[in-house]
Amino acid sequence: MTAVASGFLIGSTDWHTAYIDSQFALHKANFTNLAEAHNSGAIIDSAPLPLTMRYLSLDGRAHLRTPLARGSGHADTPDVLYVPVWQNWRAEDGFGLAHFRFNAQPSPEISLMTASGDFGKPLRHLGGGWWVVD
Repeated sequence: MTAVASGFLIGSTDWHTAYIDSQFALHKANFTNLAEAHNSGAIIDSAPLPLTMRYLSLDGRAHLRTPLARGSGHADTPDVLYVPVWQNWRAEDGFGLAHFRFNAQPSPEISLMTASGDFGKPLRHLGGGWWVVD
């Protein structure tokens, strides 16, 4: 019976969400520091992540990104800090974590580049202005 229950638990767990939530909780202080640097304008283009969390990013950095508003045909200001967590080998699909300045609620019309050939939307708020973008 225990094996069946364990199998059900393992099979029914959303590992993507569990991974992101656990990493965000583990590095909450570092994410807070990044958010403060972003809010203060201290990040110009990109910033190296602390050594303990560089494995979370494809290149060990957090990057300023310009969100695109659907239907506007033009980009808004580069006010989102994006940590690229994953993309496939052809860079046509990806996801990551994004910080919106001053804990702003992103518009449903906003898209962010998550890979060379992919744009994602902020789907889930993690806290402190950080969102999962997929």
